[in-house]
Amino acid sequence: MADEGDWYYESAGSPVGPISADEFAVKRSTAVITPDTKVWKPGMDDWAPLRSVPSAPGGEMAISALHAPPDTTTQCDECSRPTPKDELLAYGNLQICTACKETFVDKLKQGVRVGGGPWRDRKAILFYADTDLPKRCLKCNEPAEHSITRNLSHTNHLLLLLVLIGGLPGILIYVLIAFFIRQRAMVTAYLCTKHRKSRTLFLTINWTVTIVLTLTLILLSVMTFANNDFLIVVISLSVLGLLICAIAGLRLQLFRVQKIKDGPVRASGPSRKFLDSLQPWRDS
Repeated sequence: MADEGDWYYESAGSPVGPISADEFAVKRSTAVITPDTKVWKPGMDDWAPLRSVPSAPGGEMAISALHAPPDTTTQCDECSRPTPKDELLAYGNLQICTACKETFVDKLKQGVRVGGGPWRDRKAILFYADTDLPKRCLKCNEPAEHSITRNLSHTNHLLLLLVLIGGLPGILIYVLIAFFIRQRAMVTAYLCTKHRKSRTLFLTINWTVTIVLTLTLILLSVMTFANNDFLIVVISLSVLGLLICAIAGLRLQLFRVQKIKDGPVRASGPSRKFLDSLQPWRDS
């Protein structure tokens, strides 16, 4: 026997039910049951369209959805954060929030693409590929005139296990795999005259020392010494020097890429002054 609280509705010409009042309200709110759907419950004389049954559950939900206030927010074209429409500044087809106004005007003056970044996220910079960064020095954030275009690449660091496990064959395999699967992104950054000169000087010193130490190891490998202890000491110092040069070379890179695939490029390298001048990343 049907309960007086149970409801039935018609679907594809067949009755469905019984269902509770709560289930009925949910199906009504999700348009499974529409105003033209025939419904019935114990106590009704016959089946009737929902629109003619004011006592049907979920009527308040339908009315509230009908009269719900329209969405009054839209995304800023620079930072992509939802922003009230009355707080956005219109420029052509672009909508810019007040927080991004200064960055937006700066980009227009420099001819930099709007919406491509950069942003900051803690100690990292984020930007999309093929982006021109603001014409400010990455090291001191002062106006800069020397552009440096870099084709950044990133390879899964797990591949480095090949080097540790495989020795020289592992290095060759790593180079081949990394060449084909590495991800790339182009970016143009800027340095002031002072930091450009200092970087060039340190790079020259680093490469010179690396070449000298490499040649030293090559010469030692073809020469013989009566004192093997001396040979071991020189080789050890040369290897240590090459390791220090490698670390220094990494530190001299403008960007140390952490991620390229799936979304914006994420990298470390720019100074805190430069990062503090950027808008925060939308998810931070």
